[in-house]
Amino acid sequence: MSQTDKPLVSARHKKACTECRQQKAKCDAYLNPDAPCSRCRKVGARCVISDPFKREHKRKRMSQLEHEAEELRKRLNVSNNSTNNNRYKIDSPIGVLNGIPDLSHTPQSLGSSSTMGTSPQSVDPLSIHQGQGVVINARPAPVVVRPTQNDETTLARMVKGVRVEGNEIDDIFQLFFQDYAPFLPVLDPNTTPNAYFDQSTLLFWTVTFVASRNYTKNLTLFPTLADAVTEMILLSMGTNSAPVFKIQSFLLFLTWPPPRLEIFFPLSGWLLHIAMQNGLHIPMASHEFGRNVRVSRSEQSQANKAVLMMDMQRRSELWAYCVIVYQRACLSKGQPPRAMLDLVPDSGNKLCRQLSPVLALQLRCLDVVSKCSVNIFTTGVRNTSSEHERSMTALIRAHETQMYDLVGQLPPNHNTLYPTIARLQIQVFYLYKDLTGPYDICFTRLTDTACSVIDHLRVLYDKPELYVCSPIFITNALVSASAILLRLLKSSMSSKIDAEKAKISFFAGISLLKHMVLDAKDLASKCAIALTQVWNSPKAFRKADGSEYATLRIRSRLVMSPVIELACWWREEFEMDDDDDAANDNTTNPAFGENEMQPNLTDTVNDLGTEFQFLNDEFLTDFEWAFDNEYLLPTEAYSDVAWLANATASANSLPPI
Repeated sequence: MSQTDKPLVSARHKKACTECRQQKAKCDAYLNPDAPCSRCRKVGARCVISDPFKREHKRKRMSQLEHEAEELRKRLNVSNNSTNNNRYKIDSPIGVLNGIPDLSHTPQSLGSSSTMGTSPQSVDPLSIHQGQGVVINARPAPVVVRPTQNDETTLARMVKGVRVEGNEIDDIFQLFFQDYAPFLPVLDPNTTPNAYFDQSTLLFWTVTFVASRNYTKNLTLFPTLADAVTEMILLSMGTNSAPVFKIQSFLLFLTWPPPRLEIFFPLSGWLLHIAMQNGLHIPMASHEFGRNVRVSRSEQSQANKAVLMMDMQRRSELWAYCVIVYQRACLSKGQPPRAMLDLVPDSGNKLCRQLSPVLALQLRCLDVVSKCSVNIFTTGVRNTSSEHERSMTALIRAHETQMYDLVGQLPPNHNTLYPTIARLQIQVFYLYKDLTGPYDICFTRLTDTACSVIDHLRVLYDKPELYVCSPIFITNALVSASAILLRLLKSSMSSKIDAEKAKISFFAGISLLKHMVLDAKDLASKCAIALTQVWNSPKAFRKADGSEYATLRIRSRLVMSPVIELACWWREEFEMDDDDDAANDNTTNPAFGENEMQPNLTDTVNDLGTEFQFLNDEFLTDFEWAFDNEYLLPTEAYSDVAWLANATASANSLPPI
């Protein structure tokens, strides 16, 4: 056929297929109506030309797909449950987490309290997971100290006028590797205290300060070393010398911080950045971040390769602990943490292959929690509509499923502490839902998980006096679990959950907090008092007319929102007594003379002008501000809060940018 005989296709009759029209892509289906267009052939889509076309809204389509996936997941779980009980044996790339050693130290008497199944009121697949029997393996593996012949006498040391004798240093270092290092094994237990002092005075004094928490032979060491070590930590930020020892010091300091440390959250960010500055986030290329390359790649011997592999292993572990400490700091302050496993493409799986199974498990759990917090925060936490609740529930359930899939691929004797805490930090967002609405089995799962966290912590140590050794994330997990149980027990949902089990765990949580107290004004002490007083208060979580608040008033602090809510309710009812005590302390503080008035920080800030009056000292102290000064939200429910009438006028009066 000649060129003049070819049929001409008018632009008016060039019809695109529905897939290309949906994506607003160029389509060549008109060239051969009997065959798929080139784009549909490439992506494997169905090529259909249809006259009645309506573009599908992407979010609506995503919601439909999530609903369809959820229905399929329900059918699959119900089918698997009826045919066999081996639903956990699924092939997955997370097999790197297998091989965790048996770390069980669990009394059999606690097995029943944490493995109670929920009542069969629903076919929810997540409730099926929750009812599985789990043996509590909470304790980390002990640090192995090889016996060595050491005749060296440990020298006495002094810092800021505080003298520590050699025999005290030996005892403190022994306590450190016995009670503290299992949670953060970044130091060599066979290195002598004298060698640590010669390597880094900062690291030496940080170890001494941390382990003096439970050193009963000299109870004055911990409070007297707190200011000196904090000052050393802050001064060390001015240089990048000895970065490895500095990173190790910060890891210890932020895992066991001194009471009332107000810059805990900023320091965790600095730790992450100093690790990245020294190339720990890319262990295989860390040499590119240093001033010198000690070993040339062209002349690597077998010994040099072994040294490089060992160095890469240490760098990978240090980077993993930096990420863990940073993400836990974000979560503990109610901030959305950044998911760090995919910071460098495909770096997450490579990193986990370099780590011990327990360390990789912690990273995986925190990665799921971080993504859940960010997704919830992005979706919005202030909307209380039923439609928003449904979309938020779908997000929470998706991340819950990820956690169950992760745990399902671990051996039966894996460490259960970290996945249980992670699951609680995901399920806590169910409290953003209406507690006065119809029964939802998610609150039963939340109750069971909070009780399980407390059960784990009850067997963490053999002796009550050892709970002062608890890392800060353990204290935060205990506070969060107790605050969640309190909120559920003081709501109308208490009649629909296992209230007796929740009460037993709640009172056990308060008892554990009292064992963790280091200072009369530290987090454990304040929360133990607040939990006790709010439990006995008939006004808590109630409006002025006695009706119940349907949901949380504090909604922007993510995982810690129930704790902030607890603090605000405690302040409303019991603030007068604390204000009177503070006024009395102001007149008798021995740090000032009898005729000398203490400085008023609020007056100092007021000099900045009305625009910045909210930036007072208490506001900048993370979430502890709620125990001491004005809280940010009014007593009304969040949905009832209205903008000030003069807000627009104030905005219009601002100077031009």
